[in-house]
Amino acid sequence: MSSSESEQVGPQKVVAGFAEAIIRRLIRAADEVRKNAYAPYSGYQVGAALMTKSGLVFSGCNVENASYGLTNCAERSAIFTAVGEGHREFVAIAVVTDQGWSPCGACRQVIREFGADIIVIIADGKGNFSTTTSGALLPSGFSAADMT
Repeated sequence: MSSSESEQVGPQKVVAGFAEAIIRRLIRAADEVRKNAYAPYSGYQVGAALMTKSGLVFSGCNVENASYGLTNCAERSAIFTAVGEGHREFVAIAVVTDQGWSPCGACRQVIREFGADIIVIIADGKGNFSTTTSGALLPSGFSAADMT
């Protein structure tokens, strides 16, 4: 659903089950942390802001490495920080890049690890955004249920 496909409920617009103000808050947090990205090789700065079920927000940016495989994406940085603080239930994650690009495959799998119904907000540097779910980004994704 794009921001233009939002429902109007009273004075607040609702997008993907969230007040648009919450989505904008996550986008701002992701855009702000994006400025801290360490991206000397690609120049591609990414920021992410993850909301827990309890409403806490954890942010992360991409951190590149000369050994490219050791690079960590913004989405995983935010998730790993939240998990390190004891959180495991997530409801939404905003990802901001200049162009509004979608999370990579590795990040899709890590987000999906915590549920197929996490709202993923994909935004560009101008504040335009679209929403989807972790399950839609990774259909038939591998999960803990597959480990039995």
